[in-house]
Amino acid sequence: MKYVTYSRECGFNIVEAKDEQEAEMLSDSICLNNINEFDEVILKRIKELLKA
Repeated sequence: MKYVTYSRECGFNIVEAKDEQEAEMLSDSICLNNINEFDEVILKRIKELLKA
């Protein structure tokens, strides 16, 4: 079943899950992965700026 989840940090997510609890867990892990990727991009850019 598809669930729509929402958090202030990540906005809306649509996930395929067997119940609401699993949907929340999947949404949270998607959110954390997105935040981690974003942080890595920012850190890479900061390092480039510091070298300049």
